[in-house]
Amino acid sequence: MTNLNVFLLILFVLIFGQSGLYAQQQGISINSDGTFSHASSILDVESTEKGFLFPRMTEQQRDDIQGPEQSLWTFNTDCNCLQIFIDGYRQNVNCAP
Repeated sequence: MTNLNVFLLILFVLIFGQSGLYAQQQGISINSDGTFSHASSILDVESTEKGFLFPRMTEQQRDDIQGPEQSLWTFNTDCNCLQIFIDGYRQNVNCAP
């Protein structure tokens, strides 16, 4: 490995390694104005023009998820229900008529 390659590798690790550490401490912010995430959140989504879409899937696709984690949110397109996985069961949070 040449000295230039070593230098570029070290530079790459320093730049992207530091940003990775910073992201873990700060949280992720998705917005259009470049503001940082709120200190209490791991994910901070802000918009005045768009909304957030939960993963949309059929009941079969939802049931194919192996070992769903406690509090997993999905939107069931078969029954038009927002659902959350709690204590081994999927609970309807809100259902469209």
